[in-house]
Amino acid sequence: MTAPGAWSTPEGAASWQASLAQRRQSLAAVTELLFAQVGLGPGMRALEIGSGTGDLALLAAARVGPAGSVLATDASLPMLEVAARLAREAGLSNVSTRDLRAEDLDLPPRSFDAAISRNCLMFVTDLPRALGAIRAALRPGARFAASVWGPLERNVFHGAPIAAVRRRRAIPSPAPEVVQAFSLSDGDRVVSALRGAGFHGVELRPVAAPRRFPSFDQALKTGREFPTFVTLLGLLSEGERERAWDEIAREWSPFATPDGIELPGEQLVVSGQA
Repeated sequence: MTAPGAWSTPEGAASWQASLAQRRQSLAAVTELLFAQVGLGPGMRALEIGSGTGDLALLAAARVGPAGSVLATDASLPMLEVAARLAREAGLSNVSTRDLRAEDLDLPPRSFDAAISRNCLMFVTDLPRALGAIRAALRPGARFAASVWGPLERNVFHGAPIAAVRRRRAIPSPAPEVVQAFSLSDGDRVVSALRGAGFHGVELRPVAAPRRFPSFDQALKTGREFPTFVTLLGLLSEGERERAWDEIAREWSPFATPDGIELPGEQLVVSGQA
């Protein structure tokens, strides 16, 4: 998932879903580690925080099988409507959705065998409250695993545009969502938050999350159309915006080869036991 503000309309949800293939490629290793860290398997009752259009929920539903279930939660109802439709189209009757912010979870205590969250926690306004609610919803001994973005310097796709705007002192306060996405990127805060919420055996693992494109030109085209980059670069005048894109292209170009381009990326997966 990503920040609710950018994707809280039907148009935003459709735009997010259009980049599904790119997310699947970039976050494949992250997804597998999330599932491994909670021991996701047949018959389990799983909770997802920040489901977006259901990328992870549908994969989790296949893992838990018809004897298990997945509750997909998100702050964006239009995103969840897409998730519910995709679950129906896939014949997955074990997926349900609820329009809930992570801070406002109101779920039966000890009712889930696992909880997962991919790229949501950095947008949560009251992280201790949300984590406490997640832990309360888990049965004793169940595990929670979440991913957040790692350091900007290890995420070239996002890092170059943010750096270009930051050099021009054009990032306002509060920061745009694409900047906020890196608010937990050193890992220390989210680890401390899990421990403070009562999770034990907390672990943090970096995971590669590269962005691959068939060509350098395609990478630039995707970047220029990426909704959060459009908003970010929109903070600049037209002339400055084009100069910024020239700088971004120069930062991306060393990663290009005749076979395409792979921009390095890194996520952090944190996990703990209730």
